[in-house]
Amino acid sequence: MQTENRVIDGRQVSITPLPFTQAVKFKFALAKIIGGNAKDLAQGFENYLTDNMLGLGQMIECVLSNVNEQVLDALLLNFLSGVKVDGKELKDEGTKTLIFSGNMMFLYKVCAAVLEVNYSDVFQALRDRFLKQPTPEEK
Repeated sequence: MQTENRVIDGRQVSITPLPFTQAVKFKFALAKIIGGNAKDLAQGFENYLTDNMLGLGQMIECVLSNVNEQVLDALLLNFLSGVKVDGKELKDEGTKTLIFSGNMMFLYKVCAAVLEVNYSDVFQALRDRFLKQPTPEEK
């Protein structure tokens, strides 16, 4: 698995894609959470690609509007397992607290980047399904 390195808010973020089984389980958990909001999530991702902050807010609202605290804790634990910020692995609560406390927008941006690294093909399929403009032949 190829690690992707990005600079987010001036910090070095390394994202290793989730292992296969973990990625599939997370995708299904995310699908359950999103439910009928797939079109909204697709629009949020589309906006994220063009206007980072607008799309990020839409994606966060889409996911967090249907999740309880225990589910969110479990998702974040697994979701951030392949992420390093400034060389620090996000394996324990102390490290996550040090990096993200008082900086929630940075957490949201990291989560969006993790989604993009792991599921860009899924988001592309959602975009094609819900946002694609029909060609003259399809009308």
